[in-house]
Amino acid sequence: MLPMAAASDFTDDDRTIVPDWSLHWVRSVHNLYRYTGDRELIAEMLPVAERTLRWFESYLADDGLLHDVSGWLLLDWASVYSQGCSSILNALWARALEDFADMATWLGNAGMAAWATQRRQAVSDAFDVFWDERRGVYVDHVVDGIAQPVAAQHGGAAALAAGIVPPERVSRVVERLTDRSRLIRHSWVMDPVTVTGGSTGFVHLVTGYPEPDWDVDEQMVAAEPFFRYVVHDGLARAGRADLVADLCRDWQVFVDRGETSWPECWTGGTRCHGWSSTPTRDLIVHVLGITPAEPGYGSVRVEPALGGLEWARATVPTPHGLLTVEAHADGRVEIDSPVPVIGAALRG
Repeated sequence: MLPMAAASDFTDDDRTIVPDWSLHWVRSVHNLYRYTGDRELIAEMLPVAERTLRWFESYLADDGLLHDVSGWLLLDWASVYSQGCSSILNALWARALEDFADMATWLGNAGMAAWATQRRQAVSDAFDVFWDERRGVYVDHVVDGIAQPVAAQHGGAAALAAGIVPPERVSRVVERLTDRSRLIRHSWVMDPVTVTGGSTGFVHLVTGYPEPDWDVDEQMVAAEPFFRYVVHDGLARAGRADLVADLCRDWQVFVDRGETSWPECWTGGTRCHGWSSTPTRDLIVHVLGITPAEPGYGSVRVEPALGGLEWARATVPTPHGLLTVEAHADGRVEIDSPVPVIGAALRG
């Protein structure tokens, strides 16, 4: 398991590892594969990704899900619950396994790909334990075999991003995830934090979260800026990239406050965090729909989904030169590309 910092290996405290963040690291390796096509680099990193993913196997139960994983399950600064069996952690593991299988297949290692695919399928097969049919949500966690009622955005979003939501259920999950009338921003830890103090919330990192103080039956805790990239990825995979442009407007709260960099959380936290720069990526990847169609941009896919925007334009670097895309609500898509283009049709 990857330590949370370079000097974290001097102690036996298992809180020096953040298991769920290692799964985001596997996603970053997958991004390197897609955007650079560097076989030597990916071949070097793939064994590290495999050992990281296999670390979780000691926490597998007979149901094919991860239970009682040790370390610091941060997941997000939002008030999400993770005791016992976490829907969020399991879905992130399933996504990372899929990413790993994709890279292993590309490098010609069918055995590693088959192992990862099998593990991911087991998570998918068992994931219904988190589903609440009445509310149309995936709950945060199951404790001692009993599904707990609290359900944040995170479980459903991660399940969509991992591709483990049954097709007939996708529209209901999307509807709940994007129902702003039911979303609340809540962080037991970070909400009290200010630039001058107010760190009383950090006691919950040791003692655990209290019982929810919101209506868990009707309300859903919204993701903080960090985890929002998973929310947007999940919606895009569900075919609703057209929703992303409007969701990026949530960052207006920082602009209105006069911030000149993206803060860590909606309320509280530090004033400058790279992990909060979701719109910077998603206006390109999801709204303009610019992604590599082949590793290393052998060709490019352009599928804009402008939502309510009249137009959008971006210039992005590729290994072969600059790529510029401008899309308009009337369907016009103008592209200046150094590589072959696939798609170029407006979605939504």
